[in-house]
Amino acid sequence: MKILLKTGITLLIFVIIFNSIDVDKFLHTLSKSNGLFLLFGLFFQYLSTALASYRWHLIMRTLRYGLPFSFFYSSYFKATFFNQALPSTIGGDAVRVIDLIGEKKNKKKAFFDVLIDRVIGLLGLLVLSLAANLVEPGLLPKNIHALIITLSIGGIAGVWVLLNLSRLRFFKRFRFLKLFYDLSIRFRVILRNKRRLFIQILLSVGVHMLAVVAFYMIALSISLKVDLTLFMVIIPAVLLISIIPLSLAGWGVRESAMIGLFLLVGADKEKVLSISILYGIILVLIGIYGAVYYLKENKRNKSTKDHP
Repeated sequence: MKILLKTGITLLIFVIIFNSIDVDKFLHTLSKSNGLFLLFGLFFQYLSTALASYRWHLIMRTLRYGLPFSFFYSSYFKATFFNQALPSTIGGDAVRVIDLIGEKKNKKKAFFDVLIDRVIGLLGLLVLSLAANLVEPGLLPKNIHALIITLSIGGIAGVWVLLNLSRLRFFKRFRFLKLFYDLSIRFRVILRNKRRLFIQILLSVGVHMLAVVAFYMIALSISLKVDLTLFMVIIPAVLLISIIPLSLAGWGVRESAMIGLFLLVGADKEKVLSISILYGIILVLIGIYGAVYYLKENKRNKSTKDHP
């Protein structure tokens, strides 16, 4: 039912979008895209995903998971496959939790540790969004600029609150609140050290900056002449909006956010939509790469069962 609802919302958004643009112009833009720049976009998005898997590896190493980087690399790309290329009830984060449980880890801790990676990734996105909008305050209208600044600071404050919840001892007395208390304790293990905090934020910002460069390469492929600085300001906000779980893998929501924000600076709707669609296709290709690991692992597990 959930998939059907998301599918319906995704289709509805695209119907609205395509009714508001020149479809012929959009298709012409796609057909004229430069393949070399698209390959660069694919490469930078691959680097973004690979760096995210390395960040997760460092987090898990701090939490004393004795697993090699290759485990987290393959698990992260498998998760991308489930998130982008395979509409299902099993999300990418669930795949990563299952992978950790498969290594005989505690279910609760496995869930917490994937969630912590998500939160740290979100923190990097918020920091990048805040920094870009503070450095370039005049690129967006004042009200939108102020909204992005407010949301970024609010999100960072929320992460700080989560980090310090373990100081509130009374949380342990209540079953529901104890979940947040336990999560905060594991969170503090990773970020209480200033050096670790700096490295994790730096890696997370790097992950999202590589994604921004991927968007920019796609823009160059369709000859959209916009400064990289503008992408640094707008794309983090687009990625934040795309996290909202309304549609399938963010499709439709991402396109709406892209069009809405780039229209504020006078960009062509058809070109902006082309960038978002091409970026989505790149994510699917990254997901298909992750499917290779998923199929290999299934084959290996089947072989193990047949020949114990």
